[in-house]
Amino acid sequence: MGINATAGKFEKMLEEEVRKVKGNASPVRTPFLRRLLTKYLRCDQIHPNPDDEFCVPSVGPSYEIISGYVQTISYGRKQGEHKFFEQPVLVEKITPDGYMLLNGHHRWAAAIKAGLPEIRVKIVNLTQQNDLSKMLARAKNTKRVVLDLDEVVYRKEFGEMTEKPLPFPFGRLYRDPMRLGIPALFNSLGDRGYDIWVYTARYDSFESVLQYFHLHHTRVCGVVTGMKRKTGAFAVFREQMEKMMSARYEQTLHIDNNSVVWINNRTKEYRDYAIECPEIEWVGRVTDTVRAIEKENRPSGKEE
Repeated sequence: MGINATAGKFEKMLEEEVRKVKGNASPVRTPFLRRLLTKYLRCDQIHPNPDDEFCVPSVGPSYEIISGYVQTISYGRKQGEHKFFEQPVLVEKITPDGYMLLNGHHRWAAAIKAGLPEIRVKIVNLTQQNDLSKMLARAKNTKRVVLDLDEVVYRKEFGEMTEKPLPFPFGRLYRDPMRLGIPALFNSLGDRGYDIWVYTARYDSFESVLQYFHLHHTRVCGVVTGMKRKTGAFAVFREQMEKMMSARYEQTLHIDNNSVVWINNRTKEYRDYAIECPEIEWVGRVTDTVRAIEKENRPSGKEE
């Protein structure tokens, strides 16, 4: 059954779409140029995510929200507009065909109910099991550093405490300000024998994040995106990821805004080191803390 906007058929269509893709779909990579150039997709090319609350019968869609979006489309049509929503819906390519929604189910539903043939999209490649295996295969060290991109690396706006904006045209593609001193910190940690892994809850393509750091002349070993995914498959992925990381790395440093946590992945021993300080001192304080951790855990008689 194809997607259509006939009144009263949306619920049945949603049920059939969920049945069609549940357990039968898996993500595949979309090439960079296709992701860059694809701005719109037909609504019937997009499938709802079976594990999203939108598709769970006990929760289901909010028809009040959908109705509000339908009104937005109706008003936009009267104004002669073609771009009805400020933000595109986020999707990823799936096999055997089409794209699965990551974010934007209610806007997609409104587009169907309003009879729109297509909707504005952003295609992303979230980190998957195969990507993780390849990044781990390139890892060089037995120690890793883990940071949250959203909380630790990205800043809200450019200023004195951020790195300079990237030059044109890269600045238009990668607009997130980077915390001042991150390139120096990451490269210093790399020189000290750490692999750098960054995580983000955002639905960004992992290749784009790797490129973002490359353009800042910064070494990053691995990127995990879409950490807020709600699918059952992602829960399995996270479990496998932790097993693979623990098997690969003997030690882990979790660095956030206020502390560095050292973990021995073999013995599960850990220590928490506070680094509360003014922003201008943050990178230096983290560096000093890492040195202190290494000194504490250095074998007897071995000098730095």
